[in-house]
Amino acid sequence: MAAITGSTADTLTELWTWGTAYNTGAKTIRISNTDTANSLDFEVRTIVYPNGIEDTYATGTITAGNFQLIEFDRDLAQINLYIKSTTSGASAAFTVENYLTNPNIGLLQVFKDPLITGSLTKVTIVPKGWSNAASMNTVRTDFVAFGSSSTDGTVAGSGNNAESFNGTTWSYVASMNTVHSDSAAFGSSSTDGTVAGGTIIASAESFNGTTWSYVASMNIARYYFAAFGSSSTDGTVAGGTTIIASAESFNGTTWSYVASMNTARNDFAAFGSSSTDGTVAGGDTPIASAESFNGTTWSYVASMNTARNRFAAFGSSSTDGTVAGGGTLIAPTASAESFNGTTWSYVASMNIVRYYFAAFGSSSTDGTVAGGDDSFNTALASCERFSGGEYKWEYT
Repeated sequence: MAAITGSTADTLTELWTWGTAYNTGAKTIRISNTDTANSLDFEVRTIVYPNGIEDTYATGTITAGNFQLIEFDRDLAQINLYIKSTTSGASAAFTVENYLTNPNIGLLQVFKDPLITGSLTKVTIVPKGWSNAASMNTVRTDFVAFGSSSTDGTVAGSGNNAESFNGTTWSYVASMNTVHSDSAAFGSSSTDGTVAGGTIIASAESFNGTTWSYVASMNIARYYFAAFGSSSTDGTVAGGTTIIASAESFNGTTWSYVASMNTARNDFAAFGSSSTDGTVAGGDTPIASAESFNGTTWSYVASMNTARNRFAAFGSSSTDGTVAGGGTLIAPTASAESFNGTTWSYVASMNIVRYYFAAFGSSSTDGTVAGGDDSFNTALASCERFSGGEYKWEYT
């Protein structure tokens, strides 16, 4: 594998390969000091859910031209690698790479930054696939979620209470004014979202991070429906109830009917970027068909590989989303697939079967699923995070 090069000013490209690294048992990376003069100090810290605590795993110094092997003997949700030159102000180079006899359980491709100085550099590594995340404080099923990424979201329902996730822990926030069961939601972050409808109501309310406030009610009562949008004041809801096709959009003040879907749906899921850009898929029976909305009309797109109902989705636009779980009560599934605007492709399956659950995320490769029912019809508080595989650099 060729090294990926960059500097402190670069946005480095995606590095992960080979599928799920989570729960593969022991794995080893090699940290190499490729500098010709300066030594490197390193500290490896790991995060293991459900406690979500960052623990020091290994520390040391690597002299110029040498390397250190780090073997991980536990299932990891995240690895944080801290590296700096021992000579303040001096540049030093390093690489981090797999060191495995079986590449099918690899963590990452080689990456390197040739301009590390005495300031602390943090490399955050998240395994590709699904990894267990901290559990919610409350067991939930038939509820909703909204957020900006896999580490920033709010869930509400199964009662009227709500809680927010910061990537490590869940914290209770203000409760909704009304119990919204079998409802739908859209929003921009954990502190900006709208929940609407439920069995059998049309009311809606928005969350600003502190309080919930009633907003205009939908034109009709809906339940078992789906929604997509960009913020608490910009969203579209569709379908639901006794399998209908109608849709309406919210502008922060009023709800207005828009074009109806081509297929009547309930118990389905949606993802999108705004009230005028979204994709809906699946529905009761179950079905596999999908269609996208451009603000004016709905157009059929490729069908999912698996017919689904009672499932969840996350994504960034009508052409970028992932669906997971669902299926019939007799045969629920853990499988997941992503949509690129043209085709659906299977991705890694969740660690457990889920249906009647909720999800939030920033793209088809970054999302968190929470709660729902498992294959034994047991309500869950557990969560898992999906990653296309990532790392990020932080300079302090």
